[in-house]
Amino acid sequence: MPRAPTSPGSHFNRKLTFARPAGRLNLHFRPHERLEHVDDPLPRDISAVAVIGRTMFAACDETATIERLVRTGDGNFHQQENVPVGELLDLPDGPTGEMDIEGLAIDGGFLWITGSHSLKRDKPDEGNGRSKALKALADLDRDPNRWFLGRLPIGLEKGGIHGIAKRGRKAAGGAACLKMKGKGRNKLTKALGDDPHLAAAVGMPCKENGFDVEGLAVKGDRVLVGLRGPVIRGWTMVLELRLKEKKPGRLKLRRVAADGRRYLKHFLPLGGLGVRDLRFDGDDLLLLGGPTMEHDGIGGLFRWRPPLGGETDMLHAGSSVERLMDLVFENGVDQAEGIDFVGEGEHRRLLVVHDSPRPDRLRDAGDGRVALKADLYAPPAPIRA
Repeated sequence: MPRAPTSPGSHFNRKLTFARPAGRLNLHFRPHERLEHVDDPLPRDISAVAVIGRTMFAACDETATIERLVRTGDGNFHQQENVPVGELLDLPDGPTGEMDIEGLAIDGGFLWITGSHSLKRDKPDEGNGRSKALKALADLDRDPNRWFLGRLPIGLEKGGIHGIAKRGRKAAGGAACLKMKGKGRNKLTKALGDDPHLAAAVGMPCKENGFDVEGLAVKGDRVLVGLRGPVIRGWTMVLELRLKEKKPGRLKLRRVAADGRRYLKHFLPLGGLGVRDLRFDGDDLLLLGGPTMEHDGIGGLFRWRPPLGGETDMLHAGSSVERLMDLVFENGVDQAEGIDFVGEGEHRRLLVVHDSPRPDRLRDAGDGRVALKADLYAPPAPIRA
């Protein structure tokens, strides 16, 4: 008989174990001034990565573009292409509107992409006076492109690297996404509008325990969406969706729950942390956890075997989630933000990239290029059967 769910904070009732990287590699980015629709240096805001073979796709949470990097003989990844998503799919705020991309995943010949689906609140500048600072705290912004959930087709090119396959917009099996609204929502947040756990959070800003997507994992037609927020009474949430192509360019949420809903909710005991990234490792799911609010804190890597194919929401027992390691942080910098695997066989390693990296993670690589240092860890052991 499965064990009853335990307190979600039970993972913290033990000595912290900070993992040491087994190595490092560099991600080389071209000068942002030479890239289309990019205004700021990419290495400072990397929010998601996805790797297939020698190819890495990376995203920055300040743009509406995907960056393609290729691993070369020096063991590092070098940027080769900047792909504006708005040239492949129509975005409600146009190709330059911020998407706040927070999750990437590769499955079935597609690169899957999610925006944060979140509202944001302006930061007050006290130097502008008290009244303007208070007004800024009252303003909520809706960047319509943030409500993106979709996919781009990828294919194998010469030299054994992968790239975005630029098929026609009316071609079946091509680029496609959920329908978005110009006011900042899509079919998913519309479906959550009456949910007893999430309806209130959908109308709250991110970083204030509002609805905030920061992880994505895909297996077949199942799409798992990890939430940085809300964390409810210490329980972390992962949404399970099933998507299908309704027509060229458009995805549809299929019914997945026994009661006819188009989503399932998984509640996980991650010690009060929100999801920062997700990645399948065989049948297991690795979850990168971090603080959900606007503060720094210890992150962690967890392993969970999701029961894909169920038809009901689930509150998962503490025994079903294993905390693999703690991840160190520094105030204001170096919060672990994205994970994936690089290499094969005995050379396989878990790659971890950081948002707001420490200054010593960045270096001038010449010709205006900047190299971002990422950490490599020995691959975590699988869950025992």
